[in-house]
Amino acid sequence: MAEGLLEETDAVTLLSAALKVLTKEPDRTSITLTGEKTLGTKKKKSDSAGQRGYNRIGSSKK
Repeated sequence: MAEGLLEETDAVTLLSAALKVLTKEPDRTSITLTGEKTLGTKKKKSDSAGQRGYNRIGSSKK
C-alpha cells in the first residue's frame, strides 16, 4: 500500500498528509450561541433600471 502511494505522490506530500491526520486535535473552543435579528430579504426594485440598455441595437434616439 505504501509503495503504491509513493508511486502516485511524492514523499514530502505524503508525509505531510500523514502528519496532518496523526496530529489533528479536536477543537474544544467553548462557544455561546445567541439569537440575532434577521437581516431581511432584498426587495426587487419596481423601476426598470436593470433593463436599461438591454437592447442597445436600434434603441438610439436621433
